Amino acid sequence: RKVRYAPFNPVALQHVACDSVGAQHCTSWSKITEGAFNRLFLLRFDNGADAVVRIPLPVIGNIERAIASEVATMCYVRERWIDNCSSNMPLPPKVLAWNAPYDNPVQTPYIILEYAPGIPLSTRWPAIQGKTAGAALLSIAELECALLRQTFSAHGSLYFAEDAPDDALDSDGHSRPLYADDDRYPDELNRIGPTANREWWRAGYGEVDADRGPWPDMQTMIKSAAEFQLRTMDTVVDLSSPHVKSNPSDVSLLRRLLDICICIAPLIVPPVPAMTAPVLNHPDLSLNNLIVPLEDLAFVHHVIDWQGATISPYCMQCGVPT
Repeated sequence: RKVRYAPFNPVALQHVACDSVGAQHCTSWSKITEGAFNRLFLLRFDNGADAVVRIPLPVIGNIERAIASEVATMCYVRERWIDNCSSNMPLPPKVLAWNAPYDNPVQTPYIILEYAPGIPLSTRWPAIQGKTAGAALLSIAELECALLRQTFSAHGSLYFAEDAPDDALDSDGHSRPLYADDDRYPDELNRIGPTANREWWRAGYGEVDADRGPWPDMQTMIKSAAEFQLRTMDTVVDLSSPHVKSNPSDVSLLRRLLDICICIAPLIVPPVPAMTAPVLNHPDLSLNNLIVPLEDLAFVHHVIDWQGATISPYCMQCGVPT
């Protein structure tokens, strides 16, 4: 419960939310749900507007970077495809306001989103079939095709240019181009920075010095992951914990396997460049993250929860919905 404790200033949050929708007062405030990594609230206002507030929980690790990357990713996807996609492609909700650092009047990082009307696909999925269910699959296919056809210049996660850490610069201190084979960039709005995947930041892992990207290729990413895990075994992993499956006697074998992984990284990378191209995808295409109408064809109108989205090798970005 301690690592999920996320206090905030509700009065300050209401002020920010009112400003974001042009309202004078918040007329109601209700809790939508509490997931593994966020609390969600629905706020209604005197001008008829609705907004969703997301408060991240400390359990995700490095909240500031996670929020900055998620917002940049959502805004990128909307701007990139809102006028260049079919009517069946679902998009993220519009970001109305956000703040990544704790040092703000709300006293916690937050994201305020335009309310996406509808219900999670999980509510309808058991009872629909045929064309009604097919509409949802068509929406997912449209999203996946659009995202996976766009190749980037490196593996990592998206950030706004002003929020990108120094890791987003190349060895000469210059901004990397956003897209592969594109000399016209760097893009004025976005940069590729370190991975926002929570596996690299959770419960003490964020304190470990490591190469978290951006990585130029799949081989470097695999080697960095194995080297990172070797370091965590010295500093973070508590082998006496009942939550850790390995025993102290396994350490030498684990080290040997990770060392082998580093050695064979160049040999296990697919030889076809298209299979290892850096592409963006939604991190969790679960039924709860797909918002559909209450009735009629179940076209997905919005895809929510982009937290932890990464630009990763094409062959690792298969997002099969459960």
